[in-house]
Amino acid sequence: MPVNIHLRDAWEDFFEVVEDCRHLHLRGNLHCFTASFEVYERANKYADFSVGIGGVITFKNAGLPKVLERIPMEKILLETDAPYIAPVPYRGLRNESSYLPIIAAKVAEVKGLAIEQTEEITTNNALKLFDRI
Repeated sequence: MPVNIHLRDAWEDFFEVVEDCRHLHLRGNLHCFTASFEVYERANKYADFSVGIGGVITFKNAGLPKVLERIPMEKILLETDAPYIAPVPYRGLRNESSYLPIIAAKVAEVKGLAIEQTEEITTNNALKLFDRI
């Protein structure tokens, strides 16, 4: 089974743990990812990680779109982190799965893809992660 990592401001601790687990050939998701491309690259030296992208991608001052430009589309998952971190225009309200199209549209914009392509690719990414295809 894949691991799901949700962490904030503890990347160095995470890297120590995941380095010790390198022999396990971990794979999983860096949930609610908002870190740098360098953090993404470093994490993938130890395991095979995708990134979960949620509402933060839509925030005006978020640096995440620039980071996402560099992450391969095959490593991107869509998520809500419900009930928190709703995308604009629902920021501050309870988050829900019905907002995923807003996140997909922003990812499509950042990656220069049609929303349908983004939906198909990210759905397939999730299915692969959970060994469903």
